[in-house]
Amino acid sequence: GHGDMPWLPAPELDANLRQIVSHAKDVLWRSLSEEPQDIGGFAQHFVLRSQSADRAEYINNPKTGEVLDGPSMELVDSIRERLHATMEEISPLPFVQVVVSD
Repeated sequence: GHGDMPWLPAPELDANLRQIVSHAKDVLWRSLSEEPQDIGGFAQHFVLRSQSADRAEYINNPKTGEVLDGPSMELVDSIRERLHATMEEISPLPFVQVVVSD
């Protein structure tokens, strides 16, 4: 606490928290380009979609954002099948990183 009202955060902490919340609200409504981009030096990436029809549905019903839609699941399955088909031929096995982002 701070001062006469111990339940209030110190002014610096309060300002920092308010800035974080403000930034989060702003970022929630931003859109990313769907054009393929070089991500951290790796040009090969895949865009997957959740079952949310749009951002408003996700905000109102977050569970829809926790499950991939049909075409995205098919893409993940095809990647998995290709990987399994070639795993025995690859040595050493590749390092794979999955990044989930909005």
